[in-house]
Amino acid sequence: MQPEPPKPPSRLLGYLKKPVGLVLAAVAIALILVIMCCCGLWAAGTLNRGSV
Repeated sequence: MQPEPPKPPSRLLGYLKKPVGLVLAAVAIALILVIMCCCGLWAAGTLNRGSV
């Protein structure tokens, strides 16, 4: 049997294990959702104004 090669420490897993990493991830996702919503509303408003 071959010995398993040592796994390199994953920085991502290290961050996710910390509450700070979870908070940063949640904030990033929230910001992306807000930006998408704003862009969607702006696009809808522009289309409505253009059709009228």
